[in-house]
Amino acid sequence: MYKQFFSLFIFILLFLTGCSSVPQQSKEYLAANGVSEENIQEQKLISAQATFIGLMDPHTIEVIVNDKPMALQITEEQRKILEPLEMNKEIHIEYWNNEKTSQKILKKVEIME
Repeated sequence: MYKQFFSLFIFILLFLTGCSSVPQQSKEYLAANGVSEENIQEQKLISAQATFIGLMDPHTIEVIVNDKPMALQITEEQRKILEPLEMNKEIHIEYWNNEKTSQKILKKVEIME
């Protein structure tokens, strides 16, 4: 009985550990989704003042632009900058629309003082 319980516990633990891994949005991640530096440069960058709401998950933030919520995909480096930011902080963003995935990708962020 003890061995069955222990085996089940280990199986569930390993299963949940595997589910918690999160892909990082690095150059490899972008390349896997059909995005290259040339694609980014070809796309029109959109510049906007925004209100930072917070992280939706490790690779997505929520902001308010023109009174409308917007989700933006971010890189690991951008997450390190944005993670400690307080809610409702004013930021300036530059992003582009990835037509292949219908996602908005954050290119640049500047925290307003």
